[in-house]
Amino acid sequence: MENAITDLKTALKQPVTIFVIVGRFLGYVFILYRPLEGILFSILFDILDFEILSIGNIHWKLYNKIEKPVDYFQYIFMLVPAYYTPVFLPYVILLGIRTMGMGAYYIFNSDRVFIIFPNMAEYFLLFYFIFQRLNINISVVSWQFLAILYIFKLAQEYIMHQKDSNDMGIKLYDFDRKIREKFFTKKVI
Repeated sequence: MENAITDLKTALKQPVTIFVIVGRFLGYVFILYRPLEGILFSILFDILDFEILSIGNIHWKLYNKIEKPVDYFQYIFMLVPAYYTPVFLPYVILLGIRTMGMGAYYIFNSDRVFIIFPNMAEYFLLFYFIFQRLNINISVVSWQFLAILYIFKLAQEYIMHQKDSNDMGIKLYDFDRKIREKFFTKKVI
């Protein structure tokens, strides 16, 4: 990856990085007032943030160093609306599992640990709020629901953090770079 930013301090000074972090935190505040919409907004921004950060030449491994702590703040913000629900304790347990994964990530400096510690907490609470809003009579604490959620999140984490996840980041970065070069740069004739 040409001219990729590899230094965290440099990356944090990039306007695009500041934009992503501020945008994500604004979404977190939204969680406090409209939990379902705030979580959905945060997930959408989470899906798009690598695309946005790649504009600033942030490579995949550095992206994870920026993005993982920012994600964790979302989970902390989600404690507030979760506290007022009957699923608070299961959310805290699932958050504890993800917290162990975050600790392992920093100890071993490998995003592959997230395959062992999938992020079920976020989607657990999201589905709780969706089911409540739509008056769907499915218990998010049933073993069937938790098993389906676990399989889904395990597959997602495996795809994102498999052995060659850095290669995936490089491929995404290269794809973005090619799109930007083709459509968003002026060509001098």
